Amino acid sequence: MSIGSTIQKAVVIAALGAAAGYAHWALRGPINLAPDKSVTTTIELDDPMAADPVPVGVNDSEPGETAATPATTTPATETPPPAAPRTLTLGFEITLEQAKLLHDRSVTFLDARHAAEYEAGHIQNAFQLAADELPTDRGQQIVGMLPMGQPIVIYCGGGDCDASHNLANRLQQLGFTGTHIFVDGYPAWAGAGLPVEVGPGMF
Repeated sequence: MSIGSTIQKAVVIAALGAAAGYAHWALRGPINLAPDKSVTTTIELDDPMAADPVPVGVNDSEPGETAATPATTTPATETPPPAAPRTLTLGFEITLEQAKLLHDRSVTFLDARHAAEYEAGHIQNAFQLAADELPTDRGQQIVGMLPMGQPIVIYCGGGDCDASHNLANRLQQLGFTGTHIFVDGYPAWAGAGLPVEVGPGMF
């Protein structure tokens, strides 16, 4: 084998290695970059408006009967306009109380820990999805079900755990603009006696 062919093979191998490395990066992407913390979500706190009352002047007497005439007539008064709903603006990182509020409203929760930790205990109805699982078929299936443009709460083990921030960063790169981090994570949720589950999830 000539020196020229040896060099040529080495160049081809190096080029293939570089291409494979780029493909791996493009597929998985960096997971150590900080997510965008400027995310905010505004939610209404008031209950939905009650149903309209029965219209004034409806005759509910039986056929053939005459509706009673009131002895006095009270002049109609204007109904004041409904008050503007109270709102709460949530930042990128949210508290236990705010996480509970969103959970009560059926907002999507993602557990960024790996399967073993998730199965030992997780927030009720949360999906398990670690950042390094995004390129897998299962990861893509879960991403395909996530509500684009709507709030998504991500948590992990609290404290020094950065898995939730890694996942938020990856989802932001995919165009999800409503990611929020429940910073105290599963230990705080379980410690507060809020709804939890054990075992594998639906996916």
